[in-house]
Amino acid sequence: MKVIIGGCKQLIICDLDNGAKITDFWNSDKLGEKKNSRLFEDIDECKQTAEKLLLTSSGDGGVLILDKNTFKADFIAELKNAHSLELLPDGKVTAAASTGGDCLCLYEPKDAALLANPVQKIDFLHAHALRWDKKRSVLWAGGNNTIIAYSYDGESLKEKKRFDKVIAEIHDMSFLTEDSFIVTGDENVVIFDLNTGKVKEFEKLVLCRTVKSCSVNAEGFLLYTQALEECWWTDSFFVISPDGTKKMYKLPSGTEWYKARWY
Repeated sequence: MKVIIGGCKQLIICDLDNGAKITDFWNSDKLGEKKNSRLFEDIDECKQTAEKLLLTSSGDGGVLILDKNTFKADFIAELKNAHSLELLPDGKVTAAASTGGDCLCLYEPKDAALLANPVQKIDFLHAHALRWDKKRSVLWAGGNNTIIAYSYDGESLKEKKRFDKVIAEIHDMSFLTEDSFIVTGDENVVIFDLNTGKVKEFEKLVLCRTVKSCSVNAEGFLLYTQALEECWWTDSFFVISPDGTKKMYKLPSGTEWYKARWY
């Protein structure tokens, strides 16, 4: 099993079957131009597709898509306090921006030689999380205490369904089943029913505060990061096996790590 983790300028891939050995490393300085690399000094999202790595950075803020094999930039956009991104089925890019940005943006895919500008911008307070739902053909967005489903017609996003007061200050959303998300926030972690909007306590992380990322792989292993006390960042990640065994993995010092994803 492998894990991808982002923090500050760095992205690392760790092999858990080999003592969490770092097998790949990327630094935003490799983007070359200072005007681009400066956007990625606080990497906070690190998703993947079959061929791409999807990254965002808070602070000055940027949205970045890298080729998975070469680490070459395929797409770059500037977005203040970007916190998540998602690819739509037709290849368009969506991104969520938190405090100071407070919006969702839709982009046409374009050459990374030019910074992309959004073709649609939607106000969304403290937007933090995005997930495309293939079953329902909607984009789910989470932020503040709200989760919204957006329909997509190939041109623009339109609000379809809205759920308020889900949990306080949503940080992350990931599929638990095709009908439910694990949703993390400042105070707790819950299971969110995509059909009804109802929430219930996630028993594996009862009373866990400030969980920044959380996901379950196909084998049932749970991966999550949790901010250190009085911090927004972490120095470790945790894995809970299907039998309930929990293990902590320390990360390289000197970097403020944020999210971890199964790779």
